[in-house]
Amino acid sequence: MTPMLYASPTIVVTSRWLSRQGQRYDVASLSRAVRVRGPLHSGVFTALTISLANALLFLPAAVLAGSVSLFAVGLIAMLLPCPVAWVYLRRWPPQRELWAHYRGSAVCLFASRDEREFGQVSRAVQRAMEAARA
Repeated sequence: MTPMLYASPTIVVTSRWLSRQGQRYDVASLSRAVRVRGPLHSGVFTALTISLANALLFLPAAVLAGSVSLFAVGLIAMLLPCPVAWVYLRRWPPQRELWAHYRGSAVCLFASRDEREFGQVSRAVQRAMEAARA
């Protein structure tokens, strides 16, 4: 009997095979597993770009004008988009992907935005690959 290392509705990892979305991979044929973090949500970049643009607009203008109130407005305009970026980052974290070489081709074995689930699956795959090499 093959020991089950991880099982969920989307993926099953045993010491001999990995099954995901109708695809089944022989663990002994997997090599060079790599964890990859996907890009940040575009809302994070947009909010931080707005913050930078506000800093580049208001702060030099405040220095040139010698105005403390314009400096305060610029500081607020620069800091206001930062909580928005944080909300986007918390609500839509970057997708994590587990890639490996399978019979000469790079394949994505698993992808998730859930850091805990991704960690459990990637550790299960790592243990399975180590067991296959022993």
